Amino acid sequence: MALSFGIPCYTGAVKTTYARKLIHHWNPDAIDVFVFGQIIDESIFKLPKYGIYNIHPADLAHNFGAESQPFQDHINRDANTSRFTIHQTQLDQGGVVGQSPIINVCNEDGSITNNILILEDKMIEPMDTMAVILTHKLIKLKENNNKNIINKIDFNSFFTEEQKETYTTPITETEPIKGLPSISTFALKLMESL
Repeated sequence: MALSFGIPCYTGAVKTTYARKLIHHWNPDAIDVFVFGQIIDESIFKLPKYGIYNIHPADLAHNFGAESQPFQDHINRDANTSRFTIHQTQLDQGGVVGQSPIINVCNEDGSITNNILILEDKMIEPMDTMAVILTHKLIKLKENNNKNIINKIDFNSFFTEEQKETYTTPITETEPIKGLPSISTFALKLMESL
């Protein structure tokens, strides 16, 4: 999807000569990473003037799921709810910029699934909307020649009540979604309105 909007996108390993050269060639103003289980080189951290942001599938504001297996953390803790978090990335640390509305991660009977792929399908529901909001904010910084990084976004103010209700419904799927997720109608409408 990023490529269809003319946004350079790289999906491979970052600790390669090719990746380092590519990222330095792009000289990005900002880098967004999504559910990214790799450690980024220090030389890349210094590149984007607006920072590096990670969209992480866990409630980092309450110290849950910070490690490399956030979905397994949900299962291990027998969590009922969670949130997606966007945080600034500094060697996989960094301040929380904002969080999604609450996401119900339970099955209809109140139990948590032990299938990480089904849990992931449920958890990623707000991700595209959050990515649209973050990208819009970064574009506005550049357009206004603002030199600051983004420290806080009130994501809840962008989500509709219909979206929030969708996220709080229990998991009903018994099989993971086949193929890649598609962009939600919520995110498409938001892109049109911004």
